[in-house]
Amino acid sequence: MASTRLNRTLDHALLARDLRRCKAADQAVQDTARRHLVRRMGKMKGLPQKIGQALALNALEEPSDFRSLTEGGTALPLADLLPVLEARWDCRWQDRLAEIDPEGNAASLGQVHRARLLDGRTVAIKVAYPGIREAVRADLANLGLLTKVSSLMLGGVDFDKLRRALIRDLEEELDYAHEADQQREFAARLYPESGVVIPKVVDHLSNDRVLVTEWEQGATIDEAAGWPEAVRFQIGKSLVDHFLTFLFEHGRVHGDPHPGNYRFRRDPTRVILYDFGSVAHVEERRRLALLGLIRATIHRRGDPLPWMVATGFNEDLLEPMRDRLPAVCSVLFEPFLSPAKFDHRHWNRNQRLADILGEDRWNFRLAGPPELLFLVRGLQGLLYYLSRLNTAVSWQILLRPILALLGSKLDTYQLPLRRPGAGYESMARELRVALFRQGQQVVMLKFPAGAVERLEVLMGEELATRLMAEGWNLNEIKTRARASGLMPGDLLHHFDRESDREVKVWLV
Repeated sequence: MASTRLNRTLDHALLARDLRRCKAADQAVQDTARRHLVRRMGKMKGLPQKIGQALALNALEEPSDFRSLTEGGTALPLADLLPVLEARWDCRWQDRLAEIDPEGNAASLGQVHRARLLDGRTVAIKVAYPGIREAVRADLANLGLLTKVSSLMLGGVDFDKLRRALIRDLEEELDYAHEADQQREFAARLYPESGVVIPKVVDHLSNDRVLVTEWEQGATIDEAAGWPEAVRFQIGKSLVDHFLTFLFEHGRVHGDPHPGNYRFRRDPTRVILYDFGSVAHVEERRRLALLGLIRATIHRRGDPLPWMVATGFNEDLLEPMRDRLPAVCSVLFEPFLSPAKFDHRHWNRNQRLADILGEDRWNFRLAGPPELLFLVRGLQGLLYYLSRLNTAVSWQILLRPILALLGSKLDTYQLPLRRPGAGYESMARELRVALFRQGQQVVMLKFPAGAVERLEVLMGEELATRLMAEGWNLNEIKTRARASGLMPGDLLHHFDRESDREVKVWLV
């Protein structure tokens, strides 16, 4: 045990060295260090590989060196795992299996092999790595060395909160009996039209170190990305619908959405979900508060602060930015604000939030409850798949049945009392663009206030080009509008003496 921890500590030190080299000025050194980092994470398995899998999602549709960690890695020889099987089954493996594929698919905490039962069924057998519990304990003991790696994954979070959340999550993932229970629960809650498939657990062969499920075959996300648009849209719709339904109705979020855990079918369209070791549990009061916050943002009604505090945010950290919270929520929940299909690739949420919050963005990140880390990871995975599928769906329309089901609970939800403050009503509702000739208005265009993000498009290429030539920076105008929290006020007022033409843009 001491030797295992010592070796693990050495691996962590080498991991930290590779990470430092990833920041080198020389691009060739960076590329080499990143490859070494990925290779070491895959070899160490456990917590380092799980962090690498999360990093793979950060790149969204862009290629990532960390993607190799989501599709296995170096598998252990089957001979190393058979003793675990036989010890947990208390018999020879031949007494339970007709055959087992010697080529396994390596994951972070265990390894999966395809096999055939004596009754002819094809199954997937996941076996925990020998010594993985000791390796994870060593990871947790040396977690400080992984701080920088985790900061890459989540950026700006309270690392102590992250550490506690990771410990709880890993303790659950190491128990395959617990994972089997969660997999059965997810399967039982699916409705027939969901378009989601969850492999059935083979109960009599599953225990705390071995999980056996029926084999469900499907295509990878890279393969599905080449399917016809109508098929990709149906898959995207199923993904968003499943995420929203399980979050708000059941308080469950699949917490490990890397590409190795999702497969797809096209006729009929299906999403296959694997690996339920990491599941975020969201208590009813907290998820109702989140749903209430989204509904208030859609209808631009009330003060978001009480809803956010009920969700678990730290009120003291949010108070200095209270007047900007309506604008923050309008960005965070933009997918729900219109019944139109939402293409999140143009969301630009990080830059917009940075412009709204300024230096307060660090307080905002620290204000969130640790439970949201895994909810964010689930959402990040969802956005990754929508990007790879190159499709957009209407989040608002998919949310409507959930609002109808839970609307009465939201109407009677007892929010914590707070002093009166700025609410959605203080935000501008419209963006107006007016053109004047010789002092007379000739054009008046009205758009939702959020359309300021498309200011160049709304004004037209010719006018936008002319204004920029006259010294107006449209990007700075958008930044200023964000920083104000989209409050009413003038954004641009330009008079062209040569043409006697006047342009005015304002929020009202």
